[in-house]
Amino acid sequence: MGRVWTMKVHFPNTLVYYAQKRLWESLLSGAMVMVDRMAIPEFMPHPFIHKKHLVYYDPNNQTEFNELLDYYVKNEAEARKIGEAGYNFVLDHHMTSDRVSY
Repeated sequence: MGRVWTMKVHFPNTLVYYAQKRLWESLLSGAMVMVDRMAIPEFMPHPFIHKKHLVYYDPNNQTEFNELLDYYVKNEAEARKIGEAGYNFVLDHHMTSDRVSY
């Protein structure tokens, strides 16, 4: 991959407008990204697949969030696989030049 794995899981702040930029930056870090579904526009072509490119969580369900976080921290190889898949998916489908078209 050529990048240093410095963060196992990243959570872009989805409560502010700036969140969209942080989502792309997070995915391109190579870390596995956990994000609430509200942060992903429904109209976006080439949608992300839950547990393949990133992990969605329900922001109103703290138990689910904690269980997902605990699982992926303990299963680092799986988290790395998702992080790598998310990274490659963004490179293939969601660079700035791609996003301009939608």
